[in-house]
Amino acid sequence: MHKNILSVLTLGIVVLLTGCNNSKEYPENTINPEIQQILSEHLSVAADKYQTKSVVGIIMETNTGNIIAQVNPDAALDLYEFGSIFKIFNTAMALENGLADKKYTVNEPYDIRDKNGNLILKIQDVPSFKAPAPQISASDIMKHSCNVGSAQIALDLPEGAQQEFFERVHFDRKLDLDFGTTRYPILSEKWSVANRAKASFGDGLFVSPVHLIAAVNAMANDGIYVYPKTNTSTETPKSERVISKSVSKQIREIMRQVVEETSGKKAKIDGVEIGGKTGTIEKRQSDGTFRRNQVLTSFVAVFPADKPQYTMLIVFDEPSAIDVSFGWKTAAWNVVPVSGEILKDIVPILIK
Repeated sequence: MHKNILSVLTLGIVVLLTGCNNSKEYPENTINPEIQQILSEHLSVAADKYQTKSVVGIIMETNTGNIIAQVNPDAALDLYEFGSIFKIFNTAMALENGLADKKYTVNEPYDIRDKNGNLILKIQDVPSFKAPAPQISASDIMKHSCNVGSAQIALDLPEGAQQEFFERVHFDRKLDLDFGTTRYPILSEKWSVANRAKASFGDGLFVSPVHLIAAVNAMANDGIYVYPKTNTSTETPKSERVISKSVSKQIREIMRQVVEETSGKKAKIDGVEIGGKTGTIEKRQSDGTFRRNQVLTSFVAVFPADKPQYTMLIVFDEPSAIDVSFGWKTAAWNVVPVSGEILKDIVPILIK
């Protein structure tokens, strides 16, 4: 067994399932022991298979915020840079601000220049990205996970829109939850043109997995933000609307297309449509430069995609390339297929 999974299993099974196995002593625990066992076992195997530094897994009821399974709760409270999952939020902002029908040129790098024409930042996509057309819409930019298009959307938004949106989804504060307190997220100190462009695909923004799943859950939950919890008696702040029902419906449909057509295809299962979004980002060193060949991969899923009942987030910290991934370390080759296997096992139990 991978050494880093030992603490995960200790936290995930011994602590949480102990509460569930004694309904008289712990009647209000939200953890579902069967789902917890499945999640823990899959992530234990995955940590060995991909030789990860650590893994995180959270499965939450969409409408209530009840966490029904959680692996590595301590890590779920720490901060990570999640990369392209932030395109969900960038797309929601595009839809809110009337940019749904605008087409963006995405078949070449995008240069950001100052007023004197000097190059500030060159935005480009990963080598594996293939533009489906020279110009595509905001929904296709998210579906195909295009950095070049995402940056252009961000710079079309009204000044201050990103900062205000991230405040709406609580990325401006720590979360005090019944299973621990997160650290304060790290956002841009100055919302310069370059920082706004990079924020569109999650570059330079650090939030906890709990922050992330709660915010994505709101995008799928008809726009309603609910606080995660592990005890049904926990009093949380009142649920609040953060985006419109219409925007939420459109985001769900794009997430469904991600799983049906693009980077999330290995999470597709029979019988229930899944919505999702991948994230892969190179990790940073203490001086802010990227560590070559060390990545964080993640996948967030909502199901059923048309009217979600559950939201799931899986995170792999520093997965290794293995034979079956053909040398790739991106989310589509590790965290997504593992998520698909988890979904195959839990959906028949949860969705009747």
